[in-house]
Amino acid sequence: MGNIVDNIDYFIAISDATKEIISAHLPKIKDRVEVLYNAIAQRLWRYVSAFPDEPGDYMLYASGANPVKGPHILLNALKILLNEGINIRLYMTGTSNSWLEGLALRGRLSFSVGYLVWNTSTL
Repeated sequence: MGNIVDNIDYFIAISDATKEIISAHLPKIKDRVEVLYNAIAQRLWRYVSAFPDEPGDYMLYASGANPVKGPHILLNALKILLNEGINIRLYMTGTSNSWLEGLALRGRLSFSVGYLVWNTSTL
């Protein structure tokens, strides 16, 4: 998969505190981290594929399994996109071995969701 950090075009944080944490742990991308306080899209999103060995578009959820952050809503959105014929894959960090895996399984999304584990030694 290569180094994911090198392929980050833009990182959207949900708060100033999150921006500070991401910038501290991933200094290579600190100039590409911005805060979006209210998650309302202001422009169309551009889907890119940074994994040369895996064709297709993808989304990355980098937060955790906290229901307050809405990862279950993202799974519902993924299901809608797939039902509309949009071939996209979702990668999630901080969610492996959580209730989200069961939710993805029940929603028949297992083949479209990948669970990533942070490996800070390669960042």
